[in-house]
Amino acid sequence: LRFSAENPRTQTRNFPYAKTLAVIFTQPFYSFCIYIIKPIRKLMKTLKTTLLITCSLFFLVGCNNDDDSPAVDNQENIPENNALEIGDYHEGGVIIYLDATGEHGLVCSITDLTDGNTYYAIWNGGVGDIPRADGTEIGTGKQNTIDILNGYIQGNGPNAAGLCAYYSVIIDGERKDGWFLPSKDELNLLFIHKDLINATAVANGGTEIGNERYWSSSEYDADYAWKQALYDNGGQYAYWKPTYSDRVRAVREF
Repeated sequence: LRFSAENPRTQTRNFPYAKTLAVIFTQPFYSFCIYIIKPIRKLMKTLKTTLLITCSLFFLVGCNNDDDSPAVDNQENIPENNALEIGDYHEGGVIIYLDATGEHGLVCSITDLTDGNTYYAIWNGGVGDIPRADGTEIGTGKQNTIDILNGYIQGNGPNAAGLCAYYSVIIDGERKDGWFLPSKDELNLLFIHKDLINATAVANGGTEIGNERYWSSSEYDADYAWKQALYDNGGQYAYWKPTYSDRVRAVREF
């Protein structure tokens, strides 16, 4: 290409970018603003608009999820508000023990038992070993009670095991029976949870555990059986079976 100093128009026609180059070389700052900054600003504006549109689309998609969308199963993280606890009123009694499942355990009656005349009962009407009525652990009271009744000797006054075996309550039209005289360790649960038992029992029309001695169904030997003072330090003692009369509170499995 040739440039003509005499005829600038010829220069422009023959080289169409001559004017642009002339501006770039003669006005560098202006050129920088026009040919670099301005395109960059335009690009940034385009990117900003694209980003806003993209975010808006994501927001609209998220808000339009309806109830038919698959739900995430978070059941493991939801607390079970209906879980049973020690001290709860349940099936006519107060929970004193729960097994590992948290669904089964023991309740005690909300009142001391009576034959209608007295709240005190003997363990057995006579001395002599009662086979198999020597379980002391939690879970042995029911069988102890059965064995006591099978080998019972009639004595002077109501029998502790008999009061429990014949006790029942009706809850929502359903009879809850199967009560028994607690074993040595089961009776100790009444001492451990005495405050909870008393509060729940009274709130549900029952009575407090007294500062008294209570019979267990655990035989110590042919002449003695275990009982516990449900006050002070909760001492457990072996007492003469046919003579001493003490309080009775029944226990039931659920």
